[in-house]
Amino acid sequence: MGLMKNQIPPILLEDNHLLAFAKPAGVATAPPAMAGELTLADLAQLYLKTSYRKPGNVYLGVVHRLDRPTSGVVLFTRTSKAAARLSGQFHEKETEKAYLACFEERKTRLPERGQMLDWMRSEGARAGQGVRKAERLHQDSRGAKEALLDYEVIRRVPGMALALVRPKTGRTHQIRAQFAWRGCPLVGDDRYGAAGPLSCSTGAVIGLHAWGLRFQHPTKIEPLELVVKPGQEWPNVLGAGAWLEEALNALESPWRQP
Repeated sequence: MGLMKNQIPPILLEDNHLLAFAKPAGVATAPPAMAGELTLADLAQLYLKTSYRKPGNVYLGVVHRLDRPTSGVVLFTRTSKAAARLSGQFHEKETEKAYLACFEERKTRLPERGQMLDWMRSEGARAGQGVRKAERLHQDSRGAKEALLDYEVIRRVPGMALALVRPKTGRTHQIRAQFAWRGCPLVGDDRYGAAGPLSCSTGAVIGLHAWGLRFQHPTKIEPLELVVKPGQEWPNVLGAGAWLEEALNALESPWRQP
């Protein structure tokens, strides 16, 4: 599965310094990836090389990532200056992220809104494997890093719910792990205890979508925001159907305060 060379995902933003896409679930953001696999970064470089008739290698800066089974906003840079400035924004927590999380509530019911604070550690990605699994640690443990997010439950049905999630830190697998540690794994995320894996036309999918990203343009003094709702197939792929489709149709701004 995955994407072919001629399958460029929807472009959300393109200028001299930036290039952003709506990443499909099942596609790796950037290497390391499985042998022979086209990542979103590969497709972005192919797009730039073809569209602008650039010979040789095309520069592309990877300033953040989404997990393979997660869909939504991914931002790349087209210049090293933009990469350095945006990397600084992510590192200094000057960006804002909003996610939609569809999760199981088979044994535990989360409060309507709240904050999740944990200390965690994740192994780095390996070629063809990705990150194995995040580990929950005591605050004083060696290598423990703070993981903090706010959430608000948007809609519920028996055994399943949809939440708006606003992470305050950017740990690998953070949302997936923090929900699972509270007995509410994301739908399809069998790595963290969900009922079973799920897949779509492009590969594995879980109930996590990067809905919005706010940041400062790296060369202009102006704020930017990128917003994209999940694809129409998301509710059915997750086995949620009509209630999730109705909830997604009713969504307004990702920047509502939990």
